[in-house]
Amino acid sequence: HPDLKSPENVFVDDKRDLMAVADYDNSSILLFDLNGQLKWKQSLGLAHGVLIDGDFVYATGLSNIPLAKLDLKNGSIIKENKLIGVEKGELLYATQVVKVPNQNNIAVINTNSGRVVTYNSDLEFISEFGSMGPQPDQFYRPYGLYFDADKILIADTQKNLLP
Repeated sequence: HPDLKSPENVFVDDKRDLMAVADYDNSSILLFDLNGQLKWKQSLGLAHGVLIDGDFVYATGLSNIPLAKLDLKNGSIIKENKLIGVEKGELLYATQVVKVPNQNNIAVINTNSGRVVTYNSDLEFISEFGSMGPQPDQFYRPYGLYFDADKILIADTQKNLLP
């Protein structure tokens, strides 16, 4: 698609025939219909992860706004989490955002701290787990995340694992 430069992540909402794309080198989140028609484009520095949930798009970026909540209708930014770092609730290199099943929460992979951080739908910190390190129960650059009803899969790029 001519509006894309380097898509990094995609989320398809087939019930509404929508596709959200995080475009890293364009530093943008884009929303398309499933025919490829661009609905809107919103700037987000080094965009990386994207999720459609309800009437919102949640997106991660690797610059000064690591997590944002956007309006699904027009792409305007409703709320930003600008807490950058490796301390509790902060994000540094947030690569993916996913919906937590059966909850009104989202989870974000915080790659440079080795943690999974959970926020409510208003981007307020709830909890986190994980740490960076060589031990079997630690991560070393977790990058991808998947939840289903009874398990969590985390792709750890440096350990070459999918625990």
